[in-house]
Amino acid sequence: MTFAVAHRGLPLRLPENTLPSILLAEKHGAVAVEFDVRATSDGHAVLLHDKTLARIWGDPRPVAEAPFHEVRALGTEQGGQKIVIPTLEEVVDATSLTLIVDCKPAGIVADIAELLASRGQAQRARFIGEPEILSHIRLAMPQADIILSWSRPEAPPADMLDAIRPSTLNIKWEEGNEAQVARIARLGYPIWTYTVDDVAEALRARSLGIEAVISNNFEAVSAALRDAEAGSK
Repeated sequence: MTFAVAHRGLPLRLPENTLPSILLAEKHGAVAVEFDVRATSDGHAVLLHDKTLARIWGDPRPVAEAPFHEVRALGTEQGGQKIVIPTLEEVVDATSLTLIVDCKPAGIVADIAELLASRGQAQRARFIGEPEILSHIRLAMPQADIILSWSRPEAPPADMLDAIRPSTLNIKWEEGNEAQVARIARLGYPIWTYTVDDVAEALRARSLGIEAVISNNFEAVSAALRDAEAGSK
């Protein structure tokens, strides 16, 4: 069965990587959400994809150069509610979803590990991203569940797989990438793919045996996958 993972919440409805967006995804049936974590200048782990605060929040500074109280003061009004940049701690406490955590800088890995462990929530988290960051995660959290993102046409080298020990491989979705899917499948790992917003492409991924599709268009994609699964029984 192929399922959909909500990419940064429901970004077609509410700002990405925010608590209302993530909670809305959960309300609409998501079981897992992928999000990005960076650190403020004073060490708070917050949800943000880009290095700077410009694209979503209108502040040109890198988040790593802004203290938390100034980051928190940024916000937007939507649907009668003030939406702000959440901390990882707030997301962990507010939702029961499986947390697919993309740590952007390696320097926050230890803090994230400590936060999850202190709340007894380490088992809820899976870590996704590029090899360099995931190597730090494996060292900090020997038991971590790791999803290795891989965008190259060839399969990941054996020494990388041995060092990172991923449970799953996550490939970039492109038209005509059946050969890459087949190459990865021969390694014996479950395969995820990103980012699939078109329903027809999500169904094509399902036909290739992809385990999960990460999607901005979670509502439509998840509904189509459920319907396809029901129709196959």
